[in-house]
Amino acid sequence: MKAVIYARYSSDNQREESIEGQLRECTAYCVKNDITILRTYIDRALSAKTDNRPDFQRMVKDSAKGLFDVVIVWKLDRFARNRYDSAHYKAQLRKYGVKVLSATENISEGPEGIILESMLEGMAEYYSAELSEKVIRGHTENALKCKYNGGTPTFGYVIDKDMQYQLDPRTAPVQVSSRPQHPQDSSVTLRDVRFSYDGKTEVIKGVSMDIKPGQTVALVGPSGGGKSTLASLICRFFDVQGGSIAIGGADVRSTPKEELMDTVAFVFQNSRLLKGSILDNVRLGKPDATEDEVLAALKTAQCMDIIEKFPDGIHTVIGSKGVYLSGGEQQRIAIARAVLKNAPVLILDEATAFADPDNEARVQAAFGLLAKGKTVIMIAHRLSTVVSADCIYVVEDGQIAESGTKDELCAKGGLFAKMWQEYQSSVQWKVAKEG
Repeated sequence: MKAVIYARYSSDNQREESIEGQLRECTAYCVKNDITILRTYIDRALSAKTDNRPDFQRMVKDSAKGLFDVVIVWKLDRFARNRYDSAHYKAQLRKYGVKVLSATENISEGPEGIILESMLEGMAEYYSAELSEKVIRGHTENALKCKYNGGTPTFGYVIDKDMQYQLDPRTAPVQVSSRPQHPQDSSVTLRDVRFSYDGKTEVIKGVSMDIKPGQTVALVGPSGGGKSTLASLICRFFDVQGGSIAIGGADVRSTPKEELMDTVAFVFQNSRLLKGSILDNVRLGKPDATEDEVLAALKTAQCMDIIEKFPDGIHTVIGSKGVYLSGGEQQRIAIARAVLKNAPVLILDEATAFADPDNEARVQAAFGLLAKGKTVIMIAHRLSTVVSADCIYVVEDGQIAESGTKDELCAKGGLFAKMWQEYQSSVQWKVAKEG
């Protein structure tokens, strides 16, 4: 493995010894792990801002040349100035097959490693070094107490019957087949899918579906029936415990996780935006997008009324000490992110649940533009949003109770027909009341 080392000051009061210490530990890490060091990049700027880090920018550009496989840093907080920068530049490096490793923080590449890395970066960004150390020490002490005395372990870990401290199998690193499969189109196929959250009670019981490329299908049914769980399984947020799920003919368990995430986009009912600018939030869908591309995505997502009411436009900061958006406005920004990502498979989970009537109309218009040419799986309680679906699957108690178009299901007189009748009655009651 070939590597470069990146080191920098992290504050105005650090001295040359700080750089020397970083280089010394990074070099020792490389020697121990048989990693070849090609060169070092060093920024001695008195500011952590990326603009004042010429060697950092040079390193990012050099990553495109394919000369090295990994960037070694002393600690993760030396790589970027905040969590957005970290995600943005790591994504750029990943395009060229380059990853970032810390010489002093042993972090895995699985889901629990991603969570830990985010925690460390967040603490480095928002809290003092002393407080960060106390939090990390607290996690360690809690782990040791749980190991020897019982109790509730740190998230992602369990105590087994021999009182050993082990990774929770439910949050263990995602395993990918040594023979990866790659999606050939945007079809989605479920075959006898079974799943249980606790390993005892099945919440998905032998579900099968065949969704062709470009089709729009809807999952409807009583609350708690398993609709959102099915959506999560398709995204591989969890692994099936029986049967299989394939996208484009490739089993999701054998699809490289980066490729799977590039293939599927999702908009949830309670989309949350990060503290940062509107530009930053939309760019999460495509970190290297230009401002023009972001603006085009915002326009498609019916967001221009949001942008135009703020003097700073797409540079308006959302959240703490910034502006606050309504639930429907946040949803449209999340849709813009999905537009920018432009994945061939789109999952919408109760995406209009918290929108007011005006925002719902705009959200629906945005969905219409977003869904063009894509395979769409939507989950909805408002049956008016699924009447044009190519196929409606009625999910009840973890099973497909019935399926077909809206007219076919109404003609059957089954569960959907009852739901549709109740929906129509509620609409008429609302109209009568408002009249």
